[in-house]
Amino acid sequence: MLKFLILSSLYTSLADVIYAVNCGGEEYVDSKGAIWSRDKDYEGGISVGLSESRYVRFTQDPYIYMTERQHHDDFIYSLPRLSPGKYVITLKFSEYFTIKNRRMFNIAIGSQIILTSMDVYEGIREPAAIDEFIPISINEKGLYWNGLHLPDAFRTDKIILKFIKIGSDYPRVSGILITNGTLEDTNYNGHIQKVMRYKQLVKNKQDISDKPLQFPKDHTVLNPITLMSVIYKYPLAIVFWTITLFMVLSKFVAY
Repeated sequence: MLKFLILSSLYTSLADVIYAVNCGGEEYVDSKGAIWSRDKDYEGGISVGLSESRYVRFTQDPYIYMTERQHHDDFIYSLPRLSPGKYVITLKFSEYFTIKNRRMFNIAIGSQIILTSMDVYEGIREPAAIDEFIPISINEKGLYWNGLHLPDAFRTDKIILKFIKIGSDYPRVSGILITNGTLEDTNYNGHIQKVMRYKQLVKNKQDISDKPLQFPKDHTVLNPITLMSVIYKYPLAIVFWTITLFMVLSKFVAY
């Protein structure tokens, strides 16, 4: 899988954009001026919107990631047939689950599974723009993915993109983008190192959060249980010092 956090737009020129659908949402013009059509070309599923107050990291276009199409079973998108050439299909996701493997699904073109056990969360730990890049090529013989011919990729002149349920929760997608060229013609190359650094940071945070909190030996931390035990053990002392403090404060107020 070619998965990267999106820190900028995915294409280098508006001329590269062939098809863009805001899954589950309305028409949208992104930060580079590309027009994403309202949700269309789907079979099955429902439109779901996230709270607009939810912050989606690592994208200049969070609106695309705030809606999605999902289904309790499989669903498909029928993408336009393309002229001979090389293309990249980019699938956009954003996960609000915070548990790994909570939502898993497969993605296929025709009957060929191209992404297995897709887990959008996969260690990111926070709502973030996550994209999958699928490079394909088309010639007179049909559609190819990683050099493999997919004989049933088309149905009535449409590319059949399937989202297949395999786990307890629903498959989903927030956006579908098709651009001219290869992976090198997208902007993902510059993101690889940034993603690696971010995932390492997440891993380090996980290591820290898994350890019990430790305080310096010269500090005493009174949690509610400890405080109540002190009050129970020394009630007269507590009353005495409370009255003393009250009297001192009263004198200051009088002045």
